[in-house]
Amino acid sequence: MKLSRGIFLFFLTLVFASTAFAAEFSDNFDDQKLDPNYWSVIESDHGSLQEVGGGVDMYVPNGISGFTGIASKCQVVGDFDIQADFELTTFNTYWSSASLQVQSADKKNQALIYVSISKDSKRHYESPYIKDGVQRMPFGYYTPDLWAPVNEFDGLKNGKLRLVRQGSQITSYYFHNDEWQHLTTNDVFDQPGTVSLSIAGSMNNPTVSVIWDNYSAKSGQLSGCEEPTKTVAIEVRHSINPRNKGVIPVVILGTADFDATTIDPGTVLFGKTGIEAAAVKSNFTDVDSDGYVDLLVHFKTEESGIQCGDKAVHLTGTTFDQKKIIGTDSIKTAGCQQCKKSVRKRAAI
Repeated sequence: MKLSRGIFLFFLTLVFASTAFAAEFSDNFDDQKLDPNYWSVIESDHGSLQEVGGGVDMYVPNGISGFTGIASKCQVVGDFDIQADFELTTFNTYWSSASLQVQSADKKNQALIYVSISKDSKRHYESPYIKDGVQRMPFGYYTPDLWAPVNEFDGLKNGKLRLVRQGSQITSYYFHNDEWQHLTTNDVFDQPGTVSLSIAGSMNNPTVSVIWDNYSAKSGQLSGCEEPTKTVAIEVRHSINPRNKGVIPVVILGTADFDATTIDPGTVLFGKTGIEAAAVKSNFTDVDSDGYVDLLVHFKTEESGIQCGDKAVHLTGTTFDQKKIIGTDSIKTAGCQQCKKSVRKRAAI
């Protein structure tokens, strides 16, 4: 059965819209520096880059043929949906390009989509690919199916790029008229892949400068970028009676090195191992009056799993940007001696 182009695109939309991904990573690049836990800098040829407030600014200077880019340490495994926003800050000459690409682990296969400038100075999108070490769709080869109509993008400055894989089929999209537009679908590879964002400029051309933002990768599995865990200071401010039906107040301390307001209170768990009790009440306040906001959290004693004689308690949680936190504090249990006396008295009777 041969599907028409219109039906085929509709079918693709249904399939990708219904795909459920087990793992997701996103980065809005607002930390003022590139996080080495998640990104590595591609060895640059005369280019440079830096993470500034709200984006990664990539730069190839005037009159130099060069490139620069970053590669995600979160390798996509299985089906995926990868997206990134771009802003063309200086982007005016032939062969300038800004690319979103994914490469197989053996480096023999690659799919990419990029925005570029044609010989007639029109901005357009292109989506070549490499399979088994052979370039299957030559760069610079013009067909209406390969490039979006160039006259639609003369004033293009901001945009979005997207690559979606199902099986070994990789589909490229660009964002236009408030919706994703299909560019190409090709049989490329189904191995784990490394995603990168990059720019390039050609010799004797003016400066090329592009800002990347709002990167996201959804996949069946993400490997190589396991979330680092932040150890935070916590305080249990009084002894704990395991028989008590009340709550245990716990303070997660804000410090010069840690902003407690970044914690999502709804993710915090506490108890004997750190996964027992969920918070029943929380508020941000400077508990110890040191000038740093703390998170005060309350947990039900009976849900904490704490027993007489326990010497320590643990806490886990995540920040609003999905970074894991852990904390530990020493404790003293109370009311346990009375319990032992009652047991001995009943035994004597």
